Amino acid sequence: MARALAETYPDAHCELDFSTPFELLVATILSAQCTDKRVNEVTPTLFARYPNAKDVRWVQEEPANQGPWPYFGLELPERLPERMAGIKRISRRRMAAPAPGSSKVHEVEQADIIDRAFS
Repeated sequence: MARALAETYPDAHCELDFSTPFELLVATILSAQCTDKRVNEVTPTLFARYPNAKDVRWVQEEPANQGPWPYFGLELPERLPERMAGIKRISRRRMAAPAPGSSKVHEVEQADIIDRAFS
């Protein structure tokens, strides 16, 4: 697949600045939220402070068994063990439904997620 794409698009290149697979992964996730130019402006500082996943927290509002965590937190450490081992998840507890079903429980869990994300 990579060879076919390279042959079809020989001048294609990635607009994101990166030097490791971990940096490319993080830059790609960030680029879904803003422009590549802006990602390239902020990532040098980000990567200087957090060079690998053990220094980063994965924060998501979804329960632990839903959302992107099952892939990012479980699959990627096996593929990029030198960069992804030790990533810390902060999320709601594992649940069958995406919401607790109670506004009071939601408020308590939301406050806990925020507290753990910034502690």
